[in-house]
This record gives sequence, C-alpha cells and structure tokens, in this order.
Amino acid sequence: MANFDKGQHMHGWVSGFPWFQDSHWSPGCLIFPSLSDHYSFLSSAVNSKAEVRFHLATADWIAEPVRQKIALKHKNKINREGELILTSESSRYQFRNLADCLQKIRDMIAEASQMPKEPSKEDAQLQRIRIENMNRERLRQKRINSAIKTSRRVDMD
Repeated sequence: MANFDKGQHMHGWVSGFPWFQDSHWSPGCLIFPSLSDHYSFLSSAVNSKAEVRFHLATADWIAEPVRQKIALKHKNKINREGELILTSESSRYQFRNLADCLQKIRDMIAEASQMPKEPSKEDAQLQRIRIENMNRERLRQKRINSAIKTSRRVDMD
C-alpha cells in the first residue's frame, strides 16, 4: 500500500456516494485517480511521514459542489497551485500514515456531501417565536436602562 506511483489508481471503500457508478468495482468503491504521495525522510528519525496531494479543481472523481465546499472549508490546506495537501505522521508505520491520509480525504468528501437539513414547519415556527421573544426582551432592557439614566439626570432649571 505504501508504493503507489503517481497516476496509479488508488482506491478506498466509501459508502453513500451516488455520483460514482462503475460496474467493475464493488459498490462504495471510490477511485482516487490523480493522487501523488510523498514520504519525508529525516536523518535522526524514522521516515514514516506520509503526504498525499492532488489538484482539487481537476479532480473530476469528486462532484463539483462537493469540490467547492471542500475548497471553502479547507482553504488552508490548498497551496498556490491548487493542490490539496494532506499529511499524517500519527503512526510509526508509513502505510498506516498513508491510509490515514486517504481516510482524511474520504472524511472530507463525506462531510462536504452532506446536504443541509430543511427545518420543519414546527422548527421554523419555534425559531421565529424565539427571535421575537429575544427582540422583545432586548427592547424591554433598553427601556429600563433609559429610565435609569433619565432618573439620574439632574435638572438645571
């Protein structure tokens, strides 16, 4: 698992991605076609750090709205060339760190794929009532503060 060449198909198991339909892969298989991996080496340490990067804008294996959400939410992980860079050094083993990077990609895609829930009529009604009550209480506090300040005022007549 640690010896992926650039351009070689890497895949992981992800469930619930309706935009991926391919007959020769099992359901839930997500192909990462354009990932490049990099392993760092330090002379005084074990070379177990893994780095996975891919160009987000041209990653056609991710749906366009999902790519946009990932770009907005994880803009600090995207370099000037538009590559999404993920690193992991949580384990002593390089293949586990590479698997952790791929899991991070799966988690990002799953999180960005979530559609916001539409509030029910009851929830919308409760939210509107809460906002009205908060505004009413805010205005009541303003009136109280105003009355306190006017009572402190001294007439110079």
